[in-house]
Amino acid sequence: MKTIEELDREIQLDSNNAELYRLRGCEHYKKKDYDSAMKDFEQAIQINPSFARAYVNRGLMFEVTNAPDRAVADYSKAIQIDPKFTEAYINRGCMCSDSGAAYTFAENDVEKGFSFFNLAIADFNQAINIDSSNAMIFVYRAMAYRGIKDYDKAIMDFDQAININPNFSEAYRLRGDIYRSKKDFDRALADFSQALQFDPKNENAFSSRALLFYTNGDYAKAITDWEAILQINPNNSSVEMDIKMAKMKMGN
Repeated sequence: MKTIEELDREIQLDSNNAELYRLRGCEHYKKKDYDSAMKDFEQAIQINPSFARAYVNRGLMFEVTNAPDRAVADYSKAIQIDPKFTEAYINRGCMCSDSGAAYTFAENDVEKGFSFFNLAIADFNQAINIDSSNAMIFVYRAMAYRGIKDYDKAIMDFDQAININPNFSEAYRLRGDIYRSKKDFDRALADFSQALQFDPKNENAFSSRALLFYTNGDYAKAITDWEAILQINPNNSSVEMDIKMAKMKMGN
């Protein structure tokens, strides 16, 4: 990768090269210099208004600067320019999923939330049609199905993600959460344990398994998992409260 200084020199020699501005914008983004990154992406688009990747890069900038509508507009423009641009579908789908979660859970507007989840599913469908070997897209779609409470389809997508990447710890954990929602506790426990086998520092998997143990009254095992989280992250104060509650349940 070229440094910002190297790209500065190249831009001085070739000031109409949109890709050089885009690359420099990416380097500014890595350094969290968002103002400079935005200026470079906008310059790249000004030079080449059909530069799909520059729209995706600028869309990411709009995401991190809390302008979701403008981010979606840029991803849509990238798709208009290049209908096979998988990353643009993924990013727009994730934005729609985030909106679905916000409306469903924070705003308590289930109908509007579900409409956004369905838009996300449509985008992930397109992405999968282009690249069916990307395990992460199946995970994203599974989470959207989970949002509309279509647990069976969510499980099928997690299954496919795991088929593509059998060591995908978080896919096991997330599938386990679905099984727990369906009250299939044996499969949930198996998935949480499998997730930890592939990633022994997966705090989410320890947390999910601890909650399962706690819900089923196995407080000692729940405490063991929460203590494992503290070994990974000693500053997790919420886990300390969980441990205290479990000990109270045990009469300690």
